[in-house]
Amino acid sequence: MRGLDEIKKTTLHNADMVRSRLNILPARRLLRSLFLLLLVCGPVLATEAIAPQREIALVGSEEAIPEWRSLWDEARETARKENYGEAARLYGELFKLKDNIEELNWEYCKVLLKIGDSEAAAKILARLLEQNPTRNDYLLVAGHLAEQGGDAARAVHYFGKVFEKNPVGADSDTALAGLVRGLRTQGKRAQALPLLEGLSQRHPEDRSLLYILALDSRDHGRPDRARQLFARLLEDPDVEDRLIFQAAELFDVPGHEQRRQALWEEYLRRHPEYLPFRVRLAEAYRQQGEFEAALQQYQFLADKVIDSRPFLLLAGEISQDDLGRPDKALLFYERIRRENPGDQEVVGRIEAIQLSLADDLLVIVENGAAAQLWDDLAEIAPNRLAIFLEIADLLESRTRVEELVEILTIIHQHYP
Repeated sequence: MRGLDEIKKTTLHNADMVRSRLNILPARRLLRSLFLLLLVCGPVLATEAIAPQREIALVGSEEAIPEWRSLWDEARETARKENYGEAARLYGELFKLKDNIEELNWEYCKVLLKIGDSEAAAKILARLLEQNPTRNDYLLVAGHLAEQGGDAARAVHYFGKVFEKNPVGADSDTALAGLVRGLRTQGKRAQALPLLEGLSQRHPEDRSLLYILALDSRDHGRPDRARQLFARLLEDPDVEDRLIFQAAELFDVPGHEQRRQALWEEYLRRHPEYLPFRVRLAEAYRQQGEFEAALQQYQFLADKVIDSRPFLLLAGEISQDDLGRPDKALLFYERIRRENPGDQEVVGRIEAIQLSLADDLLVIVENGAAAQLWDDLAEIAPNRLAIFLEIADLLESRTRVEELVEILTIIHQHYP
């Protein structure tokens, strides 16, 4: 198998590029998946949450409705109509008149979030947290704003307070997802791993979470757990290509040969020209004694690479040694000689096979079927002249004059 290591280097050079690309792109997508979980499980900023239908209760026995109360009613009604820009203006006017009403400030904060004014919302939220530092919806929005502003440590602080207070409460999913995101954003993936495990257990149907958990388990010393998770992901008949690629590498350890080979085969079915897996698959087939399958792989590889010699040599060896088809081996060796006429190793192999074939075919000539043999060799031998010349030498050495004359006559007819 001389030259195989060299060809591996030339065909596998792009594997690292593919691997790194597959690891980077999913990481971006998966963080987005965790953000989606926040939107699903997090505080719902719907219109009814901003402007509840209940009446505003006044303290005291004032008969006349104060200006700020009318303004608040108007702001609420505007928010219910989803005219958030105007609602924000009204709440802003109201805030100048009454900045000490917690419920009003919370409604104002949510309207500001609706129009995307995170900076103003954060200022209002800071006042709310001073008034009520343990209220979950305040803490969750504060965590979201910190996350949005790129302050992952602060986001972890707020989400952590909610989760620690009640790890199984109604807001625990949102807090847990925020904790996982914040820790991973800080590069603390190992610290986030047990939390991510818990989050995935709460949402076993979420393939994105399962995938993140599988990658983080793989990267932080839990390969067996990673393989379990990838096995679950691979059950999906529409599994993504990148999962197959990553799983093939993860299962590339002793004891998982069958799974690994199936992954190579599936990936090649989708990406036939990914040569690194094809090289490995060909080796696996030959080790298992599946010589025809191995031969097909090496023929494919020889047709796809610039330096086809190593794969043609392997194809020739399998044909001659494993399949007992020296005539087929000649086809591969002759191709090498056409591309590199000075390759003495291959020339030696060709001459040895031609001599062996001549010796095997001599009995046909001795039985008077030389002409038919010439025609038959056209289908199996790329250079039947060389084989006939070897037969002529054998006949001459055995002083079989009549058969020798017939062989030389046939040669002269075709090469006058």
